[in-house]
Amino acid sequence: LLKEEKYAEAEPYLESISLSDPDDLNVRVKLGLVQMELKHLEQAARTFEAVLAQSPDSDRVLYYLGNVYEERGDVGKAAEVLARIAPDSKMFGDARIHLAFLKKASGDLAGARKIVADAVVRAPRLASLYLYQASLDDEASDPAAAIAVLEKAVGLFPEDERVRYYLGSLYDREGRVDDGITQMEAIVSMNPQHAEALNYLGYTYTIRGSRLQDAGRYLKRALQLKPDNGYIVDSWGWYLFTVGEVREAVTQLELAARLKPDEPTVLEHLGDAYVRTGFAERAMRLYAEAARLSEKDEDRQKLVAKLEALRSELARAGVKIPVVRLPAAQKAE
Repeated sequence: LLKEEKYAEAEPYLESISLSDPDDLNVRVKLGLVQMELKHLEQAARTFEAVLAQSPDSDRVLYYLGNVYEERGDVGKAAEVLARIAPDSKMFGDARIHLAFLKKASGDLAGARKIVADAVVRAPRLASLYLYQASLDDEASDPAAAIAVLEKAVGLFPEDERVRYYLGSLYDREGRVDDGITQMEAIVSMNPQHAEALNYLGYTYTIRGSRLQDAGRYLKRALQLKPDNGYIVDSWGWYLFTVGEVREAVTQLELAARLKPDEPTVLEHLGDAYVRTGFAERAMRLYAEAARLSEKDEDRQKLVAKLEALRSELARAGVKIPVVRLPAAQKAE
C-alpha cells in the first residue's frame, strides 16, 4: 500500500499492527509518516512523541517530529526538537539548516547566520552547511564573507561541483572573472556534462572576445544537454552574433526571448541583433521592455541611451518613429 501511495488505506492497517505490537517502532514510524502525508498532524505528532518516549535519541524521528510541529504552526517546539539532533547524526546538517531557515523566516537573519556558523564548527565536514552559510552571508549583503566560506569549502571538498559553481558565480558577480573562470573550468574538467558551467565559460569567453573557438565548443555542448534552457540559447545566439552569423543569431535569440520573456539581457541581445539586421523599430520596443524589467539603474540608463540613439537615427532618416514608452523613472522628454 505504501509503495502504491495508498496512504488512506495504509493508515488503519498500520494502526492495527501498532496496537498489537507497540514495541515495533519501525511500524509506528511508518504510521507517523503516513499521517504526515495525509496531513493528520495531531495524530502524527502523538505517534512520533510515543516513539521518542521509547527511543529518545532517534534522529530520524526527531527530524520528522520537528517538521510536524512546524506544519502545525508551533515553530518554537519545532526548533526545540530539531536542536536535539546530535552533531554525529547524519541528520545534523539538515536539522541545523532547517533551524536556521525557521530563524530567518521569523525575521532574524543574524540569528540564522549564527546557527549555521556554530553548526559548521561542530560538524566541519558537511558541505551543505557551508553552502547554506554562504547563501545567508550573501543574503545579508556580505559577499566577502560568503566567498571566504566557499573558499574554505573548496579546500575541504574540492570535487563538490555545487561549492565550486556557487563560488565561481560570486567571483563573477564581484568582478573577479578570472577566478570565476578557474572554478568553472575545474567543474568542467570533473564533469564535462555540467551544462551551467559550460554556459558560463562559453558566454564569458564570448563577451570577452577571447578563446572564441572554445566558447563555441562549450556552448554547443551545453545546448545539446539543455536545449530548452533560455539562458543557454541566449548565450549561443550571442556567440553566433559575435562571430558574424547574424541571421542564425536572430533565430536563436528570438527563441531565447520566447523562453525568457522577462529577462532584460536576453531582450537586449535580441534588440541588438534586430538593429544589425535593419529592424530598428522592433529593437526600440525590446530596449524599452528590457529597461522596464531591469533592476539596476545603470542597466536601465544604458538601455534608454540605446533607445534614444535609435530614435534619433530614425528621425534623421525621416522614418516615422513608433510610440515607445520608457520606464517612468527614466523618461526623458
